[in-house]
Amino acid sequence: MSIQSGFSHCYPASEPLANGASLPATEDIAERARKLVFVVSVNAQVLKEISGYFRWLCERENKPCGKVAKYDPALYEHQIPGGMISNLQYQLQTMKLEHRLPEILEEVPRVRRDLGYPIVVSPFAQYVVTQATLNVVQGERYKTIPEEIRKYAMGYYGRVAAPLSDEFLDRAKLTNTVTERPGEHLAPAVARLRSELGAAARDEDVLLAAFYDRKLLEPLKKPVPEYSFRTSPLRELVAWLGQRREIEHVHIRFAGTEMTFSA
Repeated sequence: MSIQSGFSHCYPASEPLANGASLPATEDIAERARKLVFVVSVNAQVLKEISGYFRWLCERENKPCGKVAKYDPALYEHQIPGGMISNLQYQLQTMKLEHRLPEILEEVPRVRRDLGYPIVVSPFAQYVVTQATLNVVQGERYKTIPEEIRKYAMGYYGRVAAPLSDEFLDRAKLTNTVTERPGEHLAPAVARLRSELGAAARDEDVLLAAFYDRKLLEPLKKPVPEYSFRTSPLRELVAWLGQRREIEHVHIRFAGTEMTFSA
């Protein structure tokens, strides 16, 4: 529908890295466009080579390849971005709580409703998911309310889109609600940062200093290391085969050359 409506650009991913919680596959989008008799400027052979490379990386690093996700109507309820779902799944796995994911996804829209329907982008999406996780894991809704969520509810991020629920307000017991412009509660930082960084600081330097800890920025001051290592698909394949003790015999046909390896 979007192609037929006039969209000429899209944001897909190489097939092994696509689908699931990721972006749709470039190959699928290109094929659908061709079937609709649209001109596609993407080289199918190059796409095939790129996909082959990433499939090989998935195999070598024992990583999962992208698979088309089963349609889940709950997406329209919780509206959690795909990248956040992936991170949430990983974090729950490290805590041995991955079996609680369905409960958390059911709790997310309830929390969002309680908080006045904040937009599901950073940082508010993280706030909603964090609160939903706490509600489920602790077994009691709003037993723990993070300070950032309290500040959001008190107006430090601006006026909420809709009224907060009575249940949330009863548990949060908010004080110091902001009625003036939220920016009045932030100490001026740009002038201070420019003074600390010196007259030679560029706008990019000021932005980096505003968003990141100084320890994280120190490596950026070092000269870029020279990169001289080179590899090739054949070299990668031979190195990988050398690590697989269960493989006793291999015959490779590559770029007009044939090779045989035996253990």
